[in-house]
Amino acid sequence: MKALLIGGSGFIGSRLCESLDAEKISYFSRHRNDVLASKNIDHIQGSVEETDRLKEIVKDYDTIFYLAGVFDEKEQKHEVVTLNGVKAVVDAIKKQDTGQKLIFFSAINTDYGVSEFFRIRRIAEDNVALAKDSLTIKLSNVFGDGDRITRDVEILAKSGVRKMPLGRSLAPVSVNNLVTAVKAFTQYKGTIYMCSKEDVSLDRAVNIVRSRLRLSPVKTIDNKKKNQKIISKMTERVNLPAWRIADLVLNFYRENTSLYRAVKEPDRYEDYLKARYS
Repeated sequence: MKALLIGGSGFIGSRLCESLDAEKISYFSRHRNDVLASKNIDHIQGSVEETDRLKEIVKDYDTIFYLAGVFDEKEQKHEVVTLNGVKAVVDAIKKQDTGQKLIFFSAINTDYGVSEFFRIRRIAEDNVALAKDSLTIKLSNVFGDGDRITRDVEILAKSGVRKMPLGRSLAPVSVNNLVTAVKAFTQYKGTIYMCSKEDVSLDRAVNIVRSRLRLSPVKTIDNKKKNQKIISKMTERVNLPAWRIADLVLNFYRENTSLYRAVKEPDRYEDYLKARYS
């Protein structure tokens, strides 16, 4: 396998680069990853905004992992990084027509999430399906050193927030377990869900951290009509946008998860949080 990881310098991509069994591994990213550089993994510097260049680079690989994306739009837009980049890769694969594999990392809640993040990924999934050999991995929250979900939980836990909406399951997956599962399903086609069965919500995670920091728990409010008002008050106190908080109180659990077919006993997020703040 000759693998190209688009957006491979990030949290998930860098772990995959280190773990894939491949004849050749390269990552295409604006940023050089020092850990990957120390392991002599090839870095192709560039941005997915350079769609013509991206199309040329893709030709040299038989398996393309698309991990590029943004959570907020301060520097780049969802449509540019996720959708336009995916379209360029699909166009290149279709034109070359040599049986290249495209693996796209999406999100579980694209089916009904209303934020721009989910909307654009939903459209990107439709484009990925146009490639003859493609796999869309619909992810829940992924944790491990340097992850985003724990950073946001910590921001909320250390803030002056006193009330939070009652969240649903974050169904978090450790990045190490995710890498194991991805390697197991590389040859699959279609769509798979990747989440754990661990029932830990955003408010539960925040209160675990607060307990370890010897802080009083936040109060959870189970009232959909009041959620927007509570979230608005939360955004006044923390450096998180309202859409991000609203996304994190959604349900990320899907019963037909493929995680347990590759990992019998996945790591637990509660254990990770308790060990991190011990």
